[in-house]
Amino acid sequence: MTNKGDLDKSTLFLMDPKTKQTTKIENDPKGKVDFGGLSADRNTRKIIFTSYTGDKTEYYWKDKAWEANYKFLQSKFPGKQVNFSSSTKDYSKFLISVWGDNSVSESYFFDTKTKELIFQYTPRPELKKVENNLASMTPISYKSSDGLEIPAYLTLPVGSSGKNSPLVVLVHGGPKGPRDYWGYNSIVQFLANRGYAVLQPNFRASGGYGKKFQNAGDLQWGKLMQDDITWGVKYLIDKGIADKNKVVIMGGSYGGYATLAGLAFTPDVYAAGVDIVGPSNLFTLLDSVPAYWESARASLYGMVGDPKTEEGKKLMREASPLFSVNKINKPLLIIQGANDPRVKQAEADQIVIALRDKGKKVNYILADDEGHGFRKPVNSMAMYAETEKFLSEVIGGRYQKDMPEDVAKRLREMTVDITKVTYTPTEKAQEAKPKK
Repeated sequence: MTNKGDLDKSTLFLMDPKTKQTTKIENDPKGKVDFGGLSADRNTRKIIFTSYTGDKTEYYWKDKAWEANYKFLQSKFPGKQVNFSSSTKDYSKFLISVWGDNSVSESYFFDTKTKELIFQYTPRPELKKVENNLASMTPISYKSSDGLEIPAYLTLPVGSSGKNSPLVVLVHGGPKGPRDYWGYNSIVQFLANRGYAVLQPNFRASGGYGKKFQNAGDLQWGKLMQDDITWGVKYLIDKGIADKNKVVIMGGSYGGYATLAGLAFTPDVYAAGVDIVGPSNLFTLLDSVPAYWESARASLYGMVGDPKTEEGKKLMREASPLFSVNKINKPLLIIQGANDPRVKQAEADQIVIALRDKGKKVNYILADDEGHGFRKPVNSMAMYAETEKFLSEVIGGRYQKDMPEDVAKRLREMTVDITKVTYTPTEKAQEAKPKK
């Protein structure tokens, strides 16, 4: 699999290792996404299928027997994705996994000769009990400010009329390469359960849609990349799906940056924001690049600007929410790990101080035992307890007031008194900042 020459989408090639000659095998028949994957028969080495993931994953079968088995399984599990997990050597018996957007993953034994299906287990038996409360995720698309088509996913709460709903825009991290996918997503389900519609935009720079789409995000932080998110909100408002007065932006890493940028650059669009480990100052973000990332520094400059040039400094200053903090006029919840090696605590401290000193509303959660995202269950539960309370206060969804004592205790420990936050910039960071 590779991009070759002027090909925009990654393509499957066969290479002869002796002659180094390549032969094109296939790319997406619909021309929309990169090559996804393939499965080969371990006995004959022939290709069984190729796959491509746009809105959902589609399979192109090269083996009729496999295709017949797959279609049989699809008929038994309509609306779900089916994966062949493991098999006997002759492929006569399988363990398959079955999953969907609003259903729990399950494993089955499948006999291709008798067509017998035997349930094995589900890794989430407790979730299975409340499966009827899980919401459906729908692929959508809309045009951005420059006409670029933006793929996205929309999830509406169970029982929703689909009209005039409070909306949480959930922005993925990266930004270059990652993307959101159709399927079960615990954060999306959490938000939908609390009564919110959820929009997941695959903005330019997201992976899987070809190199032009991915590279279209270069030097567009806070600009066209942000438009890709903003125009999704406009689309849902125009369709009558979202309540224009009840829109919150939320995300982690780059999604946290987009949250800060949304509040700073389009303050009238959002009622509030939840920033999880998001950078606020692109100068200090680049200043913190570790030594083992040094080979990628030029690539980072290509994404956000070169701080060694005046033009690069100008771009980075314009794109840094910290320097537009005076425009932020909506409530903000900031969540940070003290040991984050990628987006350091300084990114949160700087903007908390700037907001505090201007009398703006900001809540700050800091975990002393977490890094780039929370991993400990008690920390995650405390974070989401605070998040659902925050969202309820600004756009009116449900939240659970009571919580286990260990979670309540941890939340108290992580809640920062913003009057005591301090930040001392490094000499290098001071030098990198452009003059006002």
